[in-house]
Amino acid sequence: MFKKKKNESWLRDNIEAVATAVALAMLIRLFAVEAFVIPTGSMAPTLRGEHISLSCPNCKTEIALGFRGDFRKAYLYKTVCPQTKKEVTTLIYDSEMAYDEQEAVCPETGQSWYVKAGRTGKPTYGRRYNIICPVCNYNFKADVTPSDLRGGDKIFVNKLSFLIRPPERWEVIVFKCPDDTTKNYIKRLIGLSGETVQIKEGEIFINGTIARKPRWARKAVATLVYSSALPEEIKRRKIWEVKRGDWRLDFNSFSVRAGNEPNVLEYIGDITARIPYNNDSDNGCPVGDVTLIFSVKAIPNEKGDNSYVLALIGDGVHEAALYLAVGSGESLLRLDKQVAAKTEFSLSTDSFHTIEFSKVDNLVEVYIDERKLFSYSYDSETIGHNATVRLGAQGADIQIKDVSLWRDIYYYAHMGGYGQEGDPVRVPENSYFVLGDNSENSNDSRVWGTVPSDNLMGRALLVFWPPKRVHFVK
Repeated sequence: MFKKKKNESWLRDNIEAVATAVALAMLIRLFAVEAFVIPTGSMAPTLRGEHISLSCPNCKTEIALGFRGDFRKAYLYKTVCPQTKKEVTTLIYDSEMAYDEQEAVCPETGQSWYVKAGRTGKPTYGRRYNIICPVCNYNFKADVTPSDLRGGDKIFVNKLSFLIRPPERWEVIVFKCPDDTTKNYIKRLIGLSGETVQIKEGEIFINGTIARKPRWARKAVATLVYSSALPEEIKRRKIWEVKRGDWRLDFNSFSVRAGNEPNVLEYIGDITARIPYNNDSDNGCPVGDVTLIFSVKAIPNEKGDNSYVLALIGDGVHEAALYLAVGSGESLLRLDKQVAAKTEFSLSTDSFHTIEFSKVDNLVEVYIDERKLFSYSYDSETIGHNATVRLGAQGADIQIKDVSLWRDIYYYAHMGGYGQEGDPVRVPENSYFVLGDNSENSNDSRVWGTVPSDNLMGRALLVFWPPKRVHFVK
């Protein structure tokens, strides 16, 4: 009798524990945190919708492509790649059977050639993409099948955030679409209640003034356009041009000996608004707002004076030049050749220092080893789009490594009727103006107007799936 009561007590305790856990989970979902799946690529590359994940055959960079269109009937065909001399399996598409020869693609190199295949091999479905790698600029082709299709990012949304405080500009928010409240949308918040919003030449203007992103937002929307982690021969294009000096360009390292005149390298690659996720042939508009990050170690000349590490960012209209003193002295920031800021600071000579130099939204900022050195804003009626980036040294031996170049987001105004240049939109009270990070392919406030505050569901908090993409949403 005692044993039976003990078993009943154990069962009751476990049922109560499970019921409590379920109730807590439901309460958390209802009031605190809820999971969502990103359905489209409107927030790419920040957040991915349904997509195809590929690897560049040249530099092995992962490339995510938004999936658009249908798979086509094809056949799995085995042949020998003329480049690698290895047997490979390629797709031969049924639509090409009217021709004497069909195009085959080597999965290892991404290059194509023609074979006489006919309708042989196992029937399947696929789609062929022509891709330009965003990092090494390698042009290749890739066949994908339904098994290569990946679902959208899965995220947690903090539903309590906006009960505690109002939403802030540049945050990523989830809301019910004003046109169809049965659909949940995710965008970046741009305009607040009572403000006027205008998109002009890729920039956001709030109440007639350019909207300057704080550092965290600038980094969140930046797109990588260059990394020195790849050797020049792999990039298959000339990236840096020596303007003056006897530079040595090695793998991930640039070095030059001290000279009386400035020794200068200039970046000559393209900087455009093209987003690889869209896989468009159009390179997009040129972008003049960039951030340059590099590590440098410098030794001053024998005299120990007038020794500088140099960096320059221009956009075709304005030019910011950074002079970092080496060993001792005063560091300078110049805008259009005029001193904008200066401070008693010099780089120590015993180690590498990480430099972050940005000119974005008419704001020039410099960080040395995560410490802010300069911050200077300016006004301009003209927006420049032709980026110039230079690195150099004067009176010092320097070694530069880990160079990366990031471009700012470019907002397109032509997607809809709201907020176009010359026709700013006023955000009603208790409403917000939102835009997708994939500005070229986003259904947002440019199309259907503002979002009422009652439609807000919360702030995007964390990507929790897939595991390799786990990160906080910025």
